[in-house]
Amino acid sequence: MNRNHSLALVVACSVALSAGFGEAASSGTFGGWRVSGGAKFGFGLRTRLNSTVPQSFYSSQTSSALGPGAAIGTTLIGGTRVDFIDGAFIDPVSGTWTSPFTQNWRIPVSGVDTTLGTMNFYSQQISGSSVNASGGDDDVGYGASIALERTVFAHESGFGLDFGISLDWMRANDCYRSGNSGLYLSRTRYTYTPTPATGNATVMAGIIAGALTPSGGYYGAGSPTGIGPVLDYSDFTAATITSTSTTSGYSMSASGDYEEWEILLMLKPWYEVTPWWRLTGTVGLAVTRSEFAYSVMADFGQDGVYRSSNTMAEWRCCPIAGLGTIVKVGAFDVSCDFLVRIAPGDMTVNADGVSGKIEKPDCFLRLAAGLDF
Repeated sequence: MNRNHSLALVVACSVALSAGFGEAASSGTFGGWRVSGGAKFGFGLRTRLNSTVPQSFYSSQTSSALGPGAAIGTTLIGGTRVDFIDGAFIDPVSGTWTSPFTQNWRIPVSGVDTTLGTMNFYSQQISGSSVNASGGDDDVGYGASIALERTVFAHESGFGLDFGISLDWMRANDCYRSGNSGLYLSRTRYTYTPTPATGNATVMAGIIAGALTPSGGYYGAGSPTGIGPVLDYSDFTAATITSTSTTSGYSMSASGDYEEWEILLMLKPWYEVTPWWRLTGTVGLAVTRSEFAYSVMADFGQDGVYRSSNTMAEWRCCPIAGLGTIVKVGAFDVSCDFLVRIAPGDMTVNADGVSGKIEKPDCFLRLAAGLDF
């Protein structure tokens, strides 16, 4: 609902109140004090937020994309080191050894299959796009208001001024909702089977027989100097390396609720159309505590589930202005007010898992019933 619609509703309330209660209220007059309570509706709440999972959560190891298995041998023959994850690598730079031989390599114990006589190297890359979900919504807040007002000036011509103070509460559940799914990780396993009767087959036979023992959890010297088993990387070809690629997906959801408490200090000039019907205005100051509570959840399958939730709050002051009407019904009255917060300011959200801004409600409709005394 925009401001024009709200103003139209105020006018409609005035007409309805005067028509519906005029006859019953013809003997009523307003008192010097008024206490009232009723409903409050806030318009203009807009959330523009982005939820992001830190990359460190779903992958701590990455390596360069290596392409098909044969590309590994081509890279090594060209004199370039090849790195895998889990600390495995093959480096053609190897002391006194010349191409295609090197002792500067290593593979974790978990990468060697002694039953099949193979070595398994792993390459892993994070998806180019981050794991996130964006969302925005225009929402309405619902709440309640209680107020105490006192007439400080009244003129016999029908004009007057009241001073009032009110405490308002308003909430918008699920004003932020977003979700997303996609791929976040690609992984390739390169399985190398040494060609029989080669130096690499001898190295594998030594590992299987226990003649070559691991050091620090790795087979291979992992250094260009010293003594260690030698690999012939010219044996890394399409015939000896098979590759299997997999991708990992995620699903993500986020939600948030907005709530505010507000103290209004008001000056309310009025014009008495009849002894039981007044048109009112409002100027004053709003002191507002805004609160946003959110939760984020992302499921990464075997890599676990990411969860983040928090509540943040801020205080702001801003001017208010408005128009309304009030009708006396015996000892009671009913009122309708349209209020506007002037430059309430956006709420900036910058927390673990969520960032962006919230445009606070700036137009309000208050419907209340009161007691004069």
